[in-house]
Amino acid sequence: MNTDFENSIKKNTPPEFIPYPRFYREKSAINIELKSTENLFNEVKNKAAELGYKPKDLLHITIVAPGQGKAMKKHIEETAVSPDETLRAIKNLVENFSFQIEPKMEYYHLSKEYSLDGQPDELRESIVAIMHIANIDTFWEKLQEISQFPMTKPFPHVTLATKGSNPKTSEAGIGIKSEDDFTAMKKEKFEI
Repeated sequence: MNTDFENSIKKNTPPEFIPYPRFYREKSAINIELKSTENLFNEVKNKAAELGYKPKDLLHITIVAPGQGKAMKKHIEETAVSPDETLRAIKNLVENFSFQIEPKMEYYHLSKEYSLDGQPDELRESIVAIMHIANIDTFWEKLQEISQFPMTKPFPHVTLATKGSNPKTSEAGIGIKSEDDFTAMKKEKFEI
């Protein structure tokens, strides 16, 4: 049985592309899990696999990354009259907001070097799909109103496949925190 929320999402989204927003209270991270997207990105994921990338099984759009979420949660715990009530309000916003998401059908190959705790440099590579969330500004305003915490608006994208010089960590992909972050990143169009 579909809820009113699921029905409203289905009206605003292509049938093979249903978003499920999630709020992870421990880290205060917010993701939109993408269900039934196998057909939408298969061609890109298959080409990436041919080039040695590992396709991602669980696809999502990060709205608030764990690091940003932890900072927001700390701010709420230190400043809010009722931190639990504020976190519940964020969870309610996330779970009841009807995100209007469309893939732009635009793909990029990203690469970034990481130096982690004295370990040798690691090269990570990702294939990402650029997404459009028509009402992200409305969601963002409501989130900032509830949290009273200034954050950088996310750059909506989905990581489709990853690879890297360290197999243990390369699946983590490359974090893209904002549009400015994406603009400054080493990238090239990924053609299918």
